[in-house]
Amino acid sequence: MEWLKQALAHKVLKKQDIDLEFINFQLGTEKYPINEKKAKKLVAENWLIDPIPTFSCEDYLYNNPDVMASGVHPYVHYIKYGKSEARGIKNSKQYDAFLGLNRTSKGIIEQQNITLEETPVSIFFNSIFYNNKYPGAWGWEHYLHHGQYENKVPSKDVIPEALDAFFRDESDVPPLVNMYNFAQTIEQHKCSDKPVYSIVILNWNKSLMTLQCVYTILKNSFYTDIEIIVVDNGSMEHDYVNLLELIKVPCVNVIRNNSNRFYGEANNIGVEAANGKYICLLNNDAFVHKNWDKYLIEKLESDDSIGGVGPKFLFPDGRLQEAGGELNPCGQNVQIGKGLDASLDAFNVEYEVSHVSAACFMLRKDLFYRVNGFDYRYEPAYFEDADLTAKIKSIGLSIWYVPQSQVIHVENATSKDENIGFQFGSLISTNRLKFVARWSEYLRGGEPPFVPDFSREYAAREELERKEAKIAVVYSPYNLTPGGGERYVLNLALSAVRSGYKTYFCSPDTYSSMRLFTIGHELGVDTSEILLINENQLNTINGVELFIAMSNELSPKIQAIGTKRNIYHCQFPFPMSDWHKANCLENVLGYDEVIVNSEFTRNAFLQEGEKFGMKLPTVSVVSPPVEILSVAEKPKNLVRILNVGRFIAGGHCKKQKELLQAFEVFSQKLEALGMECELLLVGALSSSQEDRDYLSALKMNAKDNVKIVLNASRQEVIDYYKSAHFYWHGTGMNEDVKTRPEVFEHFGITPIEAISSGCIPVVWHEGGPAHTMEKLYKNPERFLARSIDEYADKTIALLDDSDLVHASLDIFSEQQFYSVLNEKIN
Repeated sequence: MEWLKQALAHKVLKKQDIDLEFINFQLGTEKYPINEKKAKKLVAENWLIDPIPTFSCEDYLYNNPDVMASGVHPYVHYIKYGKSEARGIKNSKQYDAFLGLNRTSKGIIEQQNITLEETPVSIFFNSIFYNNKYPGAWGWEHYLHHGQYENKVPSKDVIPEALDAFFRDESDVPPLVNMYNFAQTIEQHKCSDKPVYSIVILNWNKSLMTLQCVYTILKNSFYTDIEIIVVDNGSMEHDYVNLLELIKVPCVNVIRNNSNRFYGEANNIGVEAANGKYICLLNNDAFVHKNWDKYLIEKLESDDSIGGVGPKFLFPDGRLQEAGGELNPCGQNVQIGKGLDASLDAFNVEYEVSHVSAACFMLRKDLFYRVNGFDYRYEPAYFEDADLTAKIKSIGLSIWYVPQSQVIHVENATSKDENIGFQFGSLISTNRLKFVARWSEYLRGGEPPFVPDFSREYAAREELERKEAKIAVVYSPYNLTPGGGERYVLNLALSAVRSGYKTYFCSPDTYSSMRLFTIGHELGVDTSEILLINENQLNTINGVELFIAMSNELSPKIQAIGTKRNIYHCQFPFPMSDWHKANCLENVLGYDEVIVNSEFTRNAFLQEGEKFGMKLPTVSVVSPPVEILSVAEKPKNLVRILNVGRFIAGGHCKKQKELLQAFEVFSQKLEALGMECELLLVGALSSSQEDRDYLSALKMNAKDNVKIVLNASRQEVIDYYKSAHFYWHGTGMNEDVKTRPEVFEHFGITPIEAISSGCIPVVWHEGGPAHTMEKLYKNPERFLARSIDEYADKTIALLDDSDLVHASLDIFSEQQFYSVLNEKIN
């Protein structure tokens, strides 16, 4: 008869309303939600999934044993009989967690006199998770009598071994309850304006693990004057609310990022908010032993030549995870002693190492600034900490392993979560190549790469914040990454600085000054006097006189707010969404002037305006500032071709795939002439999986005479320019300029930089670079390609062309840019 009862459940539930969002929360499928039909099927077949927030299946069965005996689905029974019989119901226990609140739940376990009202069961104990993970177990009562002693996991992201190690006492009270009770007593933990040290912890949809980590710190730390910075990295709302509701401690500061700023940048943001002399970077899956901090601080203070220190890392089962690490030139971190007995004498003495995992790493805050923190090049994750310790070592400081300090580390608790959406296999491989390119020579005993020192810029930030001056805000809705558009907008901000404004760079997300300084350095833009705010902070800036907005549409998303001058910079008028047309189309009319980067963009902008019959503000061309390089002697034994551009799969793709095909044709033709050649593809790579897949495909198709260089420094890019004979630019290749003008190069800084260094350009015949060739050369057709084969043919024809004189590049110089902008700003 079981099938009949289940069929009844399906039939009844089919006609009932359910809360789909709430069910997806219980199942942990918010990222990839199931549909209503599947949800009703699961509810019908699983009595532990509550269909609506105001009905608890578990409570209904607990209070109505006859329903359990009948075998009828509890919600179906309530609908058909219980409601008319006035049988009581309770809010779902999951509802409390869904709201992110710490409410109480029903039930008394008389044997130990522990009520669920006295426990954080609605947050830290998940009946559905527990019963699905341990079939045959039945909820809280089973955990209380059996599960807690068997290290069973009470809820996803709660670590039972750490609970048992630090919150088990001689009573029969579950360590889960002891931890919660301890959490109610920690309000006395306060810190001064200058705490002994600050801990930075990231949270990304792992609030229960983060809470457990924080409670363990507060229980086991030697120092009481400490500061804990929890950076919520764009978690789902209910997960973030958990942190706010359950960390009401004066010494804990929760910072909210609007989106996932990834591992390195989120830590940088946390460090910049910290007040301690020392910084401890701590993963939320790391749980500290008693007095862990005392030993790390003592070691750091014992010798100024020590740059950073780390503990003995233990697996949850007690085995040794890491007693320091050694980085080798192949980009591998050899974890010393991994998997061995942690009590062995060899692992219980202090010694110098080349690396310590940032799962728990302590260093001076000013040193973190000196080496510019975590590098954005490794986003979203992996090798940032190896890069950090390599930078510390490269400036003459040491890294030490301190075994008296011990930490339980789960290892990759977030990165291995199947719901996060990253393919970490390809990511590790890509980032290892980046690390090896930067550090392999140094790790082999050679000279270290240059590490810029921005200590002076950091020290000046507070004074800059207090500065009294007229205010300018430069707004960009896009990620702060190195590229031509970012170089342009940062130069707009620098122009405002040079015109005497206290200048803020504003974006939807929070960014660190470390990122701003690094990208500015790579792009050749002085960002030392540019302050950062996010869009939520914009309304706190009073008296904005100059406002400059950047966007990729006919009209910007943001309205003009400048009291004296408003300038809109349109990179290119990409097609607008229906929402943007309905809500933002008239914003452009509030600006005094529109500036664009080229005649190609200006023509497209005016055409787009005509479609909507708009009387636009004055539209002026202000060419991006280009660093004019010096000409260097080129190699004589081969023909080197260079392309510089981001590796992007779609949208504004730089067409490296097609350039590879063109180079194959060129290589064959040059071989017939008895000459050798080489292609260099130099560019940055984003955290996008699609872009990483695109790069992987390029590598598979590249022959031996093709070199792909990731995230080269600015100086390395300049060196590549100076060593190349030809510069190929392919953006827009094989696209239709009439129907998709947005995918073409709007201006093209890199061809001009290449020309200034003595390279001969060959560019696609449509788009911004083609207009540049018309400005610079009397016969521009020689430099314009109309097919893949023409890249080869034009290049071969130019090998013996002696008439390559071009017009002055001063029209694109930085001085010209700032002169024009100064007039428009003032």
